[in-house]
Amino acid sequence: ARGDGAGAMASLLSVFGRGPATSHSAASGAAARTRSAAKSQGGHTNAEYMLTVDAIRRCTVSPCHVLVFGVSWDAGLYMEANWGGRTVFLEDNRKWQQMVRKRHPCMASYVVTYATRLSDWPLYTDPRYHHHLDMNLPLEVVQSPWDVIVVQGPAGEATRLGPWDNAGRMQSIYTAAQLAKEYFLFAPRARHVSVVVHDSDRMVEKKFADLFLGAANEKARVGAARLFALGEDFDLHSGAS
Repeated sequence: ARGDGAGAMASLLSVFGRGPATSHSAASGAAARTRSAAKSQGGHTNAEYMLTVDAIRRCTVSPCHVLVFGVSWDAGLYMEANWGGRTVFLEDNRKWQQMVRKRHPCMASYVVTYATRLSDWPLYTDPRYHHHLDMNLPLEVVQSPWDVIVVQGPAGEATRLGPWDNAGRMQSIYTAAQLAKEYFLFAPRARHVSVVVHDSDRMVEKKFADLFLGAANEKARVGAARLFALGEDFDLHSGAS
């Protein structure tokens, strides 16, 4: 059983570790004390994390397959939420991947490459250039159906000075949509794919989530995190103009 989420999953496992089980009241107090720690360690609020955790724990198939774009200290939280399932991470920064793996040696992760720059985002809103968003993915990723997909990488923020040199999340959001569409080519599993896009308060994340996942498919929003449910009739380009 995946548990009942008592105390906001024991205050997010005491900020991304596997702490001992605790009572609901004690965990609720711990959640209040660790809210800022969660934000600093993983970049999201407790409530935003719980949107993702709940999406994973509501997975109706077993073992649940979870794919996460972006490695952070929160890797242990996602693996714990999907205990007994299969959780795979995709990261473009090898050094960062290795640092996180020291804390979570059992983390299944791959290093991938993004070919975009955040400053070029307007180009990729044009359907003629969508093929430039295709990614080279590990075979394990391509050959597997993913029940829950989390987009929290690669780096998406623009630097305050100079050009926007980070990769941006145009490719990861597009690829999440592609994988959701291909999910229904596998043997039947769930009725829909859950996709969580973090940092959707930023312009590019919001625009490309609407473009490729479809604003009409949004089922929940908590802070800067948005949950989409994509069914078999999902149209990858439904939001394209």
